[in-house]
Amino acid sequence: LKEKKKIKKRLLKEAEKTYQNKLGKTNKKNLEQKQRVIARIDKQIKKLETELKLQKTQEQYLINNYSELKSNYRYCGLKEEDYKNQYKKKRDRSSAGYKRAKEADSNKIDNMIKMLKRSVRRHGFVPDYVLTDTWFFCQKLLKTIIEIGRSVELVSMAKIGNAKYKILPMGKLLNPHEMIARYERKHGKTSRKYKARYIQFQAEYQGIRVKIFLIRFGTHGKWRMLVTTDLQMSFTRIMEVYKIRWTIEVFFKECKQYLLLGKCQSQDFDAQIADTTLSMIRYLLLSYYERTHYGTTIGGLFRKLSQAAIEENLLADISIYFIELLQIFAELAGIDFITFYEELLRKPEAEQIILKMGLNSEKNELSKVA
Repeated sequence: LKEKKKIKKRLLKEAEKTYQNKLGKTNKKNLEQKQRVIARIDKQIKKLETELKLQKTQEQYLINNYSELKSNYRYCGLKEEDYKNQYKKKRDRSSAGYKRAKEADSNKIDNMIKMLKRSVRRHGFVPDYVLTDTWFFCQKLLKTIIEIGRSVELVSMAKIGNAKYKILPMGKLLNPHEMIARYERKHGKTSRKYKARYIQFQAEYQGIRVKIFLIRFGTHGKWRMLVTTDLQMSFTRIMEVYKIRWTIEVFFKECKQYLLLGKCQSQDFDAQIADTTLSMIRYLLLSYYERTHYGTTIGGLFRKLSQAAIEENLLADISIYFIELLQIFAELAGIDFITFYEELLRKPEAEQIILKMGLNSEKNELSKVA
């Protein structure tokens, strides 16, 4: 603002000097040009003055808020009486509740990285892909995935903002908007399966090699960006993998609708954690039942889960057909089924065969009936 005012004063002085030197005989073109410049500077000065007023009011508002927060820092913004009546609980530092309460105030990205390392190193759960949304994509997460190794790859949605990526092999630093403007016509491809337009790049993000997919669904859709550390991944593969992350939305919807997730009204933080855990356990049990009885998977979660239990379930199904076959044979032979089955079990050779087939439960049930 001060600079604009100085320029205006300088131009006025120059105009006065030229007028005095030429004794009233001024150059019309030169005068009109300087008048236009002065008019433009006047507009800029007015704009800057309004911006300065807004900044002053905002500054005053922030100062007032800061002083208010500073005065209420002891009571966390509450009145003294409300603060005293607030529910409080002392937790043992060695308890899980203390750890959960401490995690609630920490950064979500740090929490997620700790969970990932804990699952891999302590529990031995090594995923093929780590799928995240735009909130979690950062250099810290990329470094963690590379440090873990064990063929774990990241597939994440990333923001289309001002962050620059080094395009290889050209070595140009471009943000997603510049990539779309430069390479959409030359390198853009169309996927009939997903009805999408996409561009793919080998790139570097803050010194880490990644593969970028810029995707637009439909003709008027917004551009979205997927980033992966798997440099050999194709467009169809990354779409198939990233679709699994969308199942979490279904999970939360079903848990809230049917399993009372988030309906706990307790003031205790430990009770809230317990309620959320119970909802998730219910969901896992129902999902496991669906997997074993109907053969469907939820996001590939039960791909390697409890093969022994599935075998038991199959044996139980086979045993039903075995009993039905025995009934048919007994009817054809004109013999009572229970006596026929008892005679069969009395023979040690037949009993061993039945035990190997896992049909000893049916033996006990039929002996009770007899």
